[in-house]
Amino acid sequence: MKVADLLSNGNWSIPPEAQSIFSALNLPEGGNDEIIWNASLSGEFLVSAAVNKMRFKEGNVRWSKYLWNSYLHPSIASNVWKLIYGLYMDDEKMVSHGYDMVSQCCICENAEHNMHHLFWECDFSSNTWNWLVGTFQFAVPTSFEDIWKSAINKSPLVQQVWITTACSTMKELWFQKNRFFFDNIKPNISSFNNRIMKMVFEGGMRITWSKWNHIYDLNLITFFNMSPRKSKIQFIKPCYWFAPEADFTLFYCDGASLENPGAGGLGVVVRNHLCRVMGAISGGLGTATNYIPEVYAVVVAAELVVDWELQKIIIHPDSKTVLNQFACNQIPWFIKVRWYNVVKNLIVIRLAHCFREINFSDDCAAKRGARLLVGEINIYIGRPSWLGRVETLEVVYYRFC
Repeated sequence: MKVADLLSNGNWSIPPEAQSIFSALNLPEGGNDEIIWNASLSGEFLVSAAVNKMRFKEGNVRWSKYLWNSYLHPSIASNVWKLIYGLYMDDEKMVSHGYDMVSQCCICENAEHNMHHLFWECDFSSNTWNWLVGTFQFAVPTSFEDIWKSAINKSPLVQQVWITTACSTMKELWFQKNRFFFDNIKPNISSFNNRIMKMVFEGGMRITWSKWNHIYDLNLITFFNMSPRKSKIQFIKPCYWFAPEADFTLFYCDGASLENPGAGGLGVVVRNHLCRVMGAISGGLGTATNYIPEVYAVVVAAELVVDWELQKIIIHPDSKTVLNQFACNQIPWFIKVRWYNVVKNLIVIRLAHCFREINFSDDCAAKRGARLLVGEINIYIGRPSWLGRVETLEVVYYRFC
């Protein structure tokens, strides 16, 4: 069935057996038809969107953001990438391919030779890791995953230094094995550690992130003999919540995605000029990024305005991207019809940005919506029982910037 089969003289003519399907949809009324390229949010055809649509996509991996970046030398990143994907040969693989052989670690000579042993269990590598984690004050890593998450709560500078150090160590352990096999050069822990120090020092030229004003950060900079680094200074600024003008109704809109992308939900909190909570909305959207719930929250709020027969409203999203797109009429194609149907029924509609620090009540509604089923919308009249804390007049809130 095509859309043309449902139109008669420019009006909708839906068969009785299909009316139950279309009754809940907001069908467009009048206007000119538009060609939509649904591979992009704007609806416009883009070559980049077409290529992205056709290309083969591998599954998402966590380690890519740590390897493919500007601060890690491509030689180090590419060799660690080979290690992650198993693009190497060791005795364990040769035995699996049918070779009958006696295997022994070429460095410690205490166990079967394989890359897992070389990186995490060998006496030689253990000495190096103990030396490094003693400097960084981390736990000894036993896998690639441990490497990625070790510095997650440290400063941006420390994160880059640690990834550079750990990846350089793994590359050099692999190359040390090859030196023994092909050049018969026995490992020396002192010269090996000196090579790591040299690689981190040289990699420091590529490290640009800022440090924290902690002795810990300064000690690492001194240890690897890196140049002085700047600290990012955070300012604490006050912000205030204001009630809307008389005759205006304020709609706070927010979206949430639990993992981005993950379970998405929208939230709307309605306040009047007397600061009272007139109502709230929580809705589930299924798997989505943060952007999609933010957009739907604005539209759902506007549709509630029409249902409540309000005429003057202020919509406060906390996303500047969403605010600018609605203000410049660059709305995603899948939501345009619903937005246009709402706007034509309003006398005054204002869009204004608000900081997240004075939008925490709506953030609570959005996170509650993320736990609902797809398409489930809960509308509350008055202040819901789960909304324990709301923004208040003449109270100072603070944000870091």
